[in-house]
Amino acid sequence: MVDSMPNTISGNAIAKQIVRSGTFPAANYRAACLGKSDKDFLNKLKMVEEELDETIHWLEIIRDSGMIKAEKLQDLL
Repeated sequence: MVDSMPNTISGNAIAKQIVRSGTFPAANYRAACLGKSDKDFLNKLKMVEEELDETIHWLEIIRDSGMIKAEKLQDLL
């Protein structure tokens, strides 16, 4: 999806944010599963939730700005 972003300053900046916030949760979820305590597990899951929420935010901006057609983002939102 990020490869189809416009090659503009804003398109490239948002694409980088999507890659970061969209891939970080998987690594953090894995770390959560290896947590040393329930508190550690829940703290890492909260970070996962925040990153996924940020990803949704960026996807909505992409959709609302018309950078990518809404129907191409439908399955992601």
